This record gives sequence, structure tokens and C-alpha cells, in this order.
Amino acid sequence: MKKYASLRDIVIIALGCSAVGVFLVRHFSWPASAQSAISIKPFVATYTTADFAGDNSLIEAEFRGYALRSDGASVVSFYRPSPAEGSKLVSIHTVTDPGTRTATRVAPLINSKVTYPLTQAQLEAERATLTASCVGERVEPILGYAVLKSQETISSSASVQLGPAYDKIHFDRWRAPALNCAPLRTEVSFFKDGRLVQRRVATYLTIREGEPDSSLFKIPEDYIERTPSDAVAEAARRFPNDVRFGRQCAMPQLDDVYLRARERSPAIR
Repeated sequence: MKKYASLRDIVIIALGCSAVGVFLVRHFSWPASAQSAISIKPFVATYTTADFAGDNSLIEAEFRGYALRSDGASVVSFYRPSPAEGSKLVSIHTVTDPGTRTATRVAPLINSKVTYPLTQAQLEAERATLTASCVGERVEPILGYAVLKSQETISSSASVQLGPAYDKIHFDRWRAPALNCAPLRTEVSFFKDGRLVQRRVATYLTIREGEPDSSLFKIPEDYIERTPSDAVAEAARRFPNDVRFGRQCAMPQLDDVYLRARERSPAIR
């Protein structure tokens, strides 16, 4: 059963849940055997995401980072104020590695990790996405890069499950052909019964071409492997006054995705 239109674009399983427990990956890659046929431009970027309610009031905003290596490995980082150290920003990040065929959510706040094996179908789907040319209308450049704007709408059907909170998602994307068709701006609108219920806007702030620092991709060996719900529960236990870690929405679904993925790859532990 098809659930998502593209692995490359944001897939919101639990919109608004804690970043510690939600497996939300914007960029996947492909196996090493495919890399020789594809030229990947490495770069490091920062961007913001902002969630708005249907009345356009701000729900939450985050500062994020993205790094892409020439071998296809990538990191998406979420920077948030530390509950333990006030305004100090800490990173919660996802490392996607085609070499190990895994996507690992790393949470330094709780010394934990959530590791998802990637299937061949996921890797091949992303390879097809990244090797295709960008399509869309040429519009004003963003950060000095030529961009093509495109639109897509996904509606709930027998073959597409969007969740109980919305039945239609509309995407507006501004992609840069010179950066592997990276979306320098994305607007995602969520509808329920014809009514706009939420909107997410992601906008790139800075871009630096070249290989990222290798330290961004390191996963501490002593971090504890947890299920998504266990990760959120541990964060809530350590930081009981932080309301973000009390959000438990969609945890059963997230755990189900996690456990089924690991059952398919028993070597990933």
C-alpha cells in the first residue's frame, strides 16, 4: 500500500510531535553500486521550518541544517534550545548512509539513537528521483541559484494513506538544478474536508558548496538504541517540564514502522 509520494520530500507521520521520536527524513540516498553513474554535488546548508495553523498563526519554528556528501550520505539536523542549559542550541539529527543502508536518528539530549534499515525499494526510488531532471516553471533565483517551481497535490484514496488529521496535501517546491534539485523553498499545505488546517514552510538560508565535515556523520557507539516511543518517553522522563517531550501522538504507528523495518534486516541491531 502506497503511503507517501516521494521519499525525498518531507513525510510527516506525526505532525507536531517531538523531534526526538518522530522519524521524519527529507533526504535519502542510494546504494554505493549506483554512485559511479551519478555526479553528486556536495554541500552544506542551513534552513528554517515554520508551522502555521489554518488561520496563519505561528505554531512552531525551527532552525535546521543539511549536509550532503559526494558519496550520497546526508545529515538533517534540528537545532533546539536545550532543556538542561537554557538557550544553548543542541542538535538532534538524522544520518542517512547508503553504505550501511540505514537512516539513524541521533538524540544527544538522551544519549540515544533510533536506527531504520533502508530497503532496496527505498534506495532505488530515491535514486530515480535524484537522477531525473528538475521540472517546473523558471522563477526568480534563490540565494543566487536558478530554481524551477513545481506543484503537486496528494489526496487520500484506497492506495494512499494520509492520516486522520488531513485528507489532502499540496506541495509547492522551488528546486535548484545545480544542487541535485534540492528544494530551496518548500510550502506544504494540509487540508481536511476542503479546509486548510496547517501549513509548513521550509526556506534555505545559507549554502556552502563542498564536502561537509566528517564529524557530522559520526554516530556515537555508546548511544542506546531505542524505539521511537521509548525515545520520547526517555526525553519526557529527563525533562518533565518540557512540553515538547510530552507529545505522544502517532507513537504506535512510528513503533510499527520501526519494528517492521528492523524485522526485515535482522543484521541491523
